Amino acid sequence: MKNNMGREVEYKLKSIILEARTSVQKVNGYNVGLGHIIVSVISDGNNRAMDVLDHMKVDTEALYDRFYREVYTEDLTPRPYQIKEVKIGYTEEMKLVFKLLEQEAINLGEIGIDTSHMFLAILKRDNDTRRLLNQFGITYNEFREAIISMNNFEEHDEDDYENSSRNRPKRPTGRIVMGKNEKLTPTLDQYCRDVSEAVREGKVDPVVGREKEIKRISMILSRRKKNNPVLIGEPGVGKCICIDTQVVMRDDITGEVFEITISELLNTITDPE
Repeated sequence: MKNNMGREVEYKLKSIILEARTSVQKVNGYNVGLGHIIVSVISDGNNRAMDVLDHMKVDTEALYDRFYREVYTEDLTPRPYQIKEVKIGYTEEMKLVFKLLEQEAINLGEIGIDTSHMFLAILKRDNDTRRLLNQFGITYNEFREAIISMNNFEEHDEDDYENSSRNRPKRPTGRIVMGKNEKLTPTLDQYCRDVSEAVREGKVDPVVGREKEIKRISMILSRRKKNNPVLIGEPGVGKCICIDTQVVMRDDITGEVFEITISELLNTITDPE
């Protein structure tokens, strides 16, 4: 997307657009449409549009499933990239939405252009995507009012913090010094297996398949709210390995590698004495 706007397009929105382009390329598509952007926004999970949807109490998982079925095939068979490199473009409706982004930011008195302005621009157009969003209770006016409500709350919250901090007593700043052989999580170490350590030592088998489930778990874990995935299935279908893969994750956009700590509660707990 070429930026011919006076206002700056924020990095998060650029990343989500790039993710949508990558996803379209993986399924040998040609053009990024509105549905691809919505899927990428929800898949990212940590952006302003998602905060607004959470504020509106929208079922984002159901929304994701609906749009995913609209724009991507359910066939998970890996597809080889086309031999001839295809330039990924945008649908005509997507190009029209791009032209509305800056005006939506101006209308809200905001400097940067982010994912919330993308949603507003999509909701302002008369198309099938807007009508599908409306079915989930997401309309232009309600989405815009939710943004304004959140902005007002943040302003009042900052004022309250500044007023209360003036008379707040200062806390001691001393650090807790651990002994050389003392562990930070003795109880956790006693009753759980450190999955993260097992992955680092190469004790976890590589994953074959389950790409869709693994991506969904990553999406849920990266959310600010409603971030507790639940895996249900018969023994041996791959629930544990889907969790093990979450220890080391790579941001598909920035390439940044980050690690989370996972512990597995032991089935049999014995008296340590």
